[in-house]
Amino acid sequence: FAPCVMLSYGCHAAGIDEGIPSCASRVMARGGVCFTGSPRCPTAIATLWNVAFNELLDGHGRSLGEANLWAHNKFLAHHRALKVGLGKYTLMNRFTLGDPALRPYPSCQPDVAQMARHSFDKANITVTGPEKWSMVEVHPDQLKEWKFEGSLFVPVCPGCAPEAHWCGGGYDAQTPYYQLAVKVPSNAKGVVMTEVTYNKDSKDITVEDSASSADPVCGEYECSQYVDNGNGNDWHYVTVTQEEKGYKWSNRAGVSWMLDAETLDIGEDCPYHSQGRHNEPQRNAAGLVTSMVFGGEAYNRVDVGGPEMAEAKKLWWREAQHMEELSDGSKLLLLPLKMIQYDQKEGKLQSFLKSCTLKVIADDVDLAELNKIAGVAERGGGRGIALAMQNRGE
Repeated sequence: FAPCVMLSYGCHAAGIDEGIPSCASRVMARGGVCFTGSPRCPTAIATLWNVAFNELLDGHGRSLGEANLWAHNKFLAHHRALKVGLGKYTLMNRFTLGDPALRPYPSCQPDVAQMARHSFDKANITVTGPEKWSMVEVHPDQLKEWKFEGSLFVPVCPGCAPEAHWCGGGYDAQTPYYQLAVKVPSNAKGVVMTEVTYNKDSKDITVEDSASSADPVCGEYECSQYVDNGNGNDWHYVTVTQEEKGYKWSNRAGVSWMLDAETLDIGEDCPYHSQGRHNEPQRNAAGLVTSMVFGGEAYNRVDVGGPEMAEAKKLWWREAQHMEELSDGSKLLLLPLKMIQYDQKEGKLQSFLKSCTLKVIADDVDLAELNKIAGVAERGGGRGIALAMQNRGE
């Protein structure tokens, strides 16, 4: 099988604890140079890892070790920010077996203009979408395994990796993301989206955020998991106003209750208080409440920046981000951006992200400190995780 590189999506390809010759061991014994996958059961969401790994290995001609690091960081950005529950199995149970210095010849030279990419000028991060998307039809053998009748398509482009999950339709739904991993100064609190340009129905739409003029708490909220699917009712549309002793939660059904002035949690006047429910505010880096998680359900804010920005954030980014402290005192910003909306059965593009600007929010920004930040993060960190290599545009 030399010089085969084996990428596994399943739980049992290596099976080191199953006591039988495995697919991975047979390939490696017959000349395979690399296996990347799960050494044992279980695994989950492996598509994202494998796409990122293969992109750097084949498309950029990097080494196995660099590809493994790249894939880990892509997955880390996705899992840490979105809190993907099953993602823990990939982070804890994934390895690459092979010579980390082995560098294969790339099958092609990547065109930077075709790639999803980002740049960081020490104050703003700009993410640029790909020049074009390609729709790839899912292989008939995969459809047969799923027992799916018909055709399915997956959008692909260099620089993006898909989140794949089993959906109610009897197949894997795949959503391409750009997983951003950027080293930022120690006083950074996170980022806020200040501008976004996307194409919808063949028209470019550019929206700027006016969050600086918004109230930190008071505003309009809606329970997106119901409203977005057309299943919302009057209880899922909420207005939060300020009262003398705190804040008031009022829904369209005419029911209201008070929220604590400090924690924004519910009180005894809430009909759900006796059930042990709580309300937990989610704030962005600027301290603005962007959603209320009430009883485990997110009520996302829709009034900040006007309806256009609310629609843009609903499509591409719901403020999800995560900061990891690094051993050199700086931080690693991890953030996934959804890149495309499409019809998977028809293979038709509906809308796609062209560019967006994210402003770094920091306490007492020191320009001298910002200018010391290196372009590539090194391996290290308090918990021994692999840290990000920035996309340098190769």
